Amino acid sequence: MHLENLIQFLFFIAITICVLFGCGGIDSEPTEPTEEPTEVDITQEDLLGIWDIRSINGIPAEAFLESPEGEDLQEQEVQIEQFTIIFAENDSWIINLQFGTIFRFPQVPEDPGFFQPDGSIIIDGTWSGIYSVEDSTLTFTADEADVQVESDPEDFMFQVFEVDSQEQAQRQYIEDFDTFILTPFKESTGSLRGNELILIAPLSKKMVLEKR
Repeated sequence: MHLENLIQFLFFIAITICVLFGCGGIDSEPTEPTEEPTEVDITQEDLLGIWDIRSINGIPAEAFLESPEGEDLQEQEVQIEQFTIIFAENDSWIINLQFGTIFRFPQVPEDPGFFQPDGSIIIDGTWSGIYSVEDSTLTFTADEADVQVESDPEDFMFQVFEVDSQEQAQRQYIEDFDTFILTPFKESTGSLRGNELILIAPLSKKMVLEKR
C-alpha cells in the first residue's frame, strides 16, 4: 500500500472511532446537573436585615404597583426607587416605598375634542409595626403609616385618586396599600431559598423578597 493511501486509511479509521465513541477532550466530560436551591423553614434570625420586595402574586413589583390586579396598563410606567422591608432584632419591621408613576394618555379618535393631560405621581411612604415568627409562620402587625403624595401638575393627583385634596390622596393610598399588601400578608408561611424569602399567604397569595 502506498504511503499516501495508508495515511488516508488511518485518517478514515480515526474519524470513524471519533464518531462511534467520541473524541474525548473537554466537551466529552459529563457535566454536573445543576441543583435548585432547597427551601428551608425560617427563624427570626434568618429574617434580620434588609429585603428587596421583588414580586407579589407572581407579578414583578413594578407591575404590581401599577395594577395589583395584574392589568397591563399601557398608559402607565412605574419606576421604583426603593421597595424594601427591614426586620430588626427588637421584633419591629419597616417598609420603605418610593416610586414614581408616569401617565401618558392616548387621544381618543372617536372623540377628538376630548383631551386627557399627561402627568406623574410620586409616592414616598413608610409603614412600620411588629412581627413574630413561630414554626415558620410570619405574622405582621401594622402600627403606623406615613405617606407623602406629590404630582406634576400639582392637581393631577386629584384626577388619579378621585379626591379633592393632597391629604385625601395620601389617606387613599394608605388604604390601598393596606388592602392589597398588608392585610393579605398579615399572616403567611415563610421559607428560604438561597437568598430569597418566599411568603405564602391564604388565598394563594405569594411574595418573593431578596436579601441585600
